[in-house]
Formats: sequence, structure tokens, C-alpha cells
Amino acid sequence: MLIVKKPIRSIDYSKNDFTANCGLTQSTRDFDGLCLPELDPTELPQWLVIDWTRAGTPGTNPLPYREYGQRTKINDTSPPDLLNVSRQPRYILEYLGKEMLGSLEIGQAKQVKITFYRVTTQGYGIAMTDDSQPIARVMLQSIYGK
Repeated sequence: MLIVKKPIRSIDYSKNDFTANCGLTQSTRDFDGLCLPELDPTELPQWLVIDWTRAGTPGTNPLPYREYGQRTKINDTSPPDLLNVSRQPRYILEYLGKEMLGSLEIGQAKQVKITFYRVTTQGYGIAMTDDSQPIARVMLQSIYGK
């Protein structure tokens, strides 16, 4: 039996794991929501154009985002669903590239290469419209460098 290790930590990913359409062209759900940013400055960024409402289905139907608990397991157990929300949170990771930065120590010229990611997440309140869409949505975004 072949066991394939699934990347969980940022160190396990490479630029090749991220796609312009956030993993929708992959054959599995392992790379849901791994996005390359839009390179054309006249185009909208990925977090504005992906379909945050697209529903997940069992099997290997890829999504443009990651679902809560999809990669946040402890001892192979997913966290319990959040209560009092109309749907569980979802998020995307965008690979922003590597940059050479100088040392933060005074008098040191050592340079380090840092990989930057933009993390965008969307959470939902409990109230729903008549057509089953959440009324309250919150989007948080952060840039992470490692």
C-alpha cells in the first residue's frame, strides 16, 4: 500500500503547489485554496474573485478555498464544528514569493530569504437570507513571512 504524505506546514509546500485558480484544476482536494496571486495589476485579487459560496461535495471535487478543519487536525481528529454559525469558516493561502531581506541585527550583513503568504479567511454569522445565504460575513486578511 502506497502512503502519500500530505503537506500541512508551509515548509512542506513549494510554489508549484499553488495555482492561478486556487487548486480547482487539481485531481484531489489536497490543494484546495492554494492560490497564486493575480499578476496583472488591472485584475482583481484572488480573494475577491473566487466563489466563497461554492459548496463542497464528498470525494475529490476540488474547492477554491479550504474548509475549517480540512488541514487543522490534531491526532488525525478534526476540530468540532463551530456552533451558532450559518456555515463553517473557509480560507485561502496565496503564495506571494520569496524576498531577500537583510539581517535585523545591527552590524550584521547576513541576508535571509523569506517566503511570503497572504492568508484570507471568511467567517459567517448565524442569520440567513430566504435563499440560504449568510447575512453577516467577516473577512480577515494577513501577510505571513517565514
